[in-house]
Amino acid sequence: MMITQKNLIITTLFLLTLSLPSPYISTSEEETTTTFGNSIDPKSLNLDKQQTLSHFKFYWQEKLSQPNATSIQLVPPVPRYNTTTNFGLIRAIDIALTIAPNVSSKVVGRAEGVYVSTSESDLEFYWQDIVGGSNATAINVVQPLAKWAQTTLFGEIRVLDNPLTSEPSLSSKVLGRVQGIYVGESQTEPVLFMAGTLVFYEGRFNGSTIHIIARNVVLDKVRENTIVGGTGVFRFAKGYAEARTVTYNAKTGDSTVQYDVYVYHH
Repeated sequence: MMITQKNLIITTLFLLTLSLPSPYISTSEEETTTTFGNSIDPKSLNLDKQQTLSHFKFYWQEKLSQPNATSIQLVPPVPRYNTTTNFGLIRAIDIALTIAPNVSSKVVGRAEGVYVSTSESDLEFYWQDIVGGSNATAINVVQPLAKWAQTTLFGEIRVLDNPLTSEPSLSSKVLGRVQGIYVGESQTEPVLFMAGTLVFYEGRFNGSTIHIIARNVVLDKVRENTIVGGTGVFRFAKGYAEARTVTYNAKTGDSTVQYDVYVYHH
């Protein structure tokens, strides 16, 4: 809703939930002009046109300090979280969107609304990739194609059920497991496609999962994984994880990888 009076603009943000009876749409021809929730022809709303994918790039100029703050705290975080996740924090925002990083550059729009801090978790653990021996947890189920067997392992598929530990040592406390697959996906360099589920056993995360997908460039110092969802505590999860190899045994192929996971969830 927008009310304009001389130079004054008042904007109201509505966040609504519409609760509708089910079923509420009538398919009867006799009721098409009177029934709430009638079906309509998509052409009447120009929805028959081909979809367009647009890319917008701008800079969000958030100013917390007075004077002229554009992000103002309305409700402080719950005390026990005020130095960590800011859980419970609510801010009202009216932030300039500029065409370039400089705050004095052209304003192309504004972001108006609220921030609400729900929950953010920072998890750290060690991914124990055991390839060799009778206790292997990352097991080859499809051999790489012969041409790449000694180089990039293109075509190889491994199924994994690796322990996640609290410390680099394999004998340290097991916090959970990662279960999924590796696929050698590059002909030119060692790269793994990874899809897996992090299953947690400890504390408030017990029984919860995080789902990840990644292009793992094995020789990179830091590799990023995409978080695509989760269950339990991590419902509606999104975020990323950073992987760093701590140890690698060239003889057995075993490795220990440090994972730092940054995940938003409800």
